[in-house]
Amino acid sequence: MIRPNSITTIAHTAAALALIACAAATDATETPRVTLLLQQTDNSATVAPSVSVSGQDVIVRGTFSTPCLGYGVTASARQTSDALLITLTGRQGGEICLTAIGRFPYTGTVSGASSGTRTVVVRHVIADANWPVDTVINTRIVIP
Repeated sequence: MIRPNSITTIAHTAAALALIACAAATDATETPRVTLLLQQTDNSATVAPSVSVSGQDVIVRGTFSTPCLGYGVTASARQTSDALLITLTGRQGGEICLTAIGRFPYTGTVSGASSGTRTVVVRHVIADANWPVDTVINTRIVIP
């Protein structure tokens, strides 16, 4: 036997699931494959931030600075309907932090980006220090 309150609960649950499904369909994001090549050089080396397109690959270059030596850098990318968001995150690799600014010139390739006009945003984040997030690239590109 179904109680009247149970039917109301089922109707509310069905409505909530329909809203969730609709939101998921309209907020579609893709995670393109990211290959990041890092080279650590001496403190005098820097690479100016830049972005270029080669086929459906988006190539970003720059220099990631860390508060001290001993940091590792990882990258992630997320694609929305009109943007490609790339985040490089630095994390200290050990207990000791040698007091010298670390610089990591890098070339990052994002493969599998969808065709169209996109805003490319590249952010540098230091996960375990009180440094501000640094947006180093914020520009529009066309991916064929």
